[in-house]
Amino acid sequence: MELKRTGRLRVGFLAGVLLLVLLSACTKLFPLEKKDVELSTRGGREMPEWEPSPEGDNFLARFAERNLVSWSVDGGAFCDVTPTLGNMSRMNPNPPELRDEQFGTLFAHDSAFARWRMPVEGVKGAKWAVPTREEMEQIFTDPAGRRVHAGLSYYAKKINGVWHLLRYQVKEGAGLEVRARLSRHGGEPFREEDFWNRDDPREVVRCFPYLGLYSQHKATEELTNRGHWGEYWTSSHGPSKTPVVASCRPDGIDLGVGPSDSDRHEYMAIRPIMRRE
Repeated sequence: MELKRTGRLRVGFLAGVLLLVLLSACTKLFPLEKKDVELSTRGGREMPEWEPSPEGDNFLARFAERNLVSWSVDGGAFCDVTPTLGNMSRMNPNPPELRDEQFGTLFAHDSAFARWRMPVEGVKGAKWAVPTREEMEQIFTDPAGRRVHAGLSYYAKKINGVWHLLRYQVKEGAGLEVRARLSRHGGEPFREEDFWNRDDPREVVRCFPYLGLYSQHKATEELTNRGHWGEYWTSSHGPSKTPVVASCRPDGIDLGVGPSDSDRHEYMAIRPIMRRE
C-alpha cells in the first residue's frame, strides 16, 4: 500500500515538472504582450512614464488645459477653471482688477521664460515649459504656415508625422476653441459639422480665453480688449530680440513680433506646454 502511494507521488511530481517545462517553452515561443512602462512614485501613487498613445501623439494634448495664474523661476500654479466656450462667454469684459483666478492672469515678459520648467504632476519625465514659436506654430497656423481664419475653420495637418484633423472656433466675447482628432490619412469629411458631432473619445479640446492686454506704455496702467483678444507669450524671439507672441483675435489667429521692444511693456497670458527633454 505504501509502495503504491509513493509511486503515485512520484508520478505527480514528474507530471508537475513536465508541466512547468512546457509552460516555460510556450512562453518563449509565444511571449505575452507586455507594456514596458517605467513606474515611479510621488506622494504614494504610481506614476507612469509619459509616452504617446498607440494611435500617435495628439500634439494639442501637450498644451495644458488651463493658463497660469502665478509664475516664478522655480514653479507656478494654474488657474481654477478649465476654460470652455460656454463659461468663457460669462467672463466680465470690464473687470475691476487685473488678476483673474478663474481663467489665469497676465504677465510681463521675462528672459527666464526660455529656461522655466515645472514638473508635470503625475507624469514622470515630463515638465511644463513656455512654448517656443515652433511649438505654437503647430497649432496656431494652417498647413501652409499662414494664419488660421477667423470664425469657424477646419484643417487637416500633419504634425510630427501624424495626421491631425483640426477645428477652430473663434467666439467674440469668449476666446478660441481648438479641437483635434487623429487620422490615418486625413481623408475624413472633417469640414462637415456632422463629423464633429459624432463622438470620438480620443478627441482633445483646448480653449484659449480672451484675457485682453495689460499695458504699461502710458503712465496709467491699462487693461484693454478683455473678451476680444487673447495674447500669449512664447519663449522665442525675433531677429531684433523682440518676443514672439501668439495672438487670438476675431479676425484670425496669428504668430507675430511686436514693434521694437514695446511688447516688453505689455502683460500677456501664458499657456504652458508639456515637454520631455
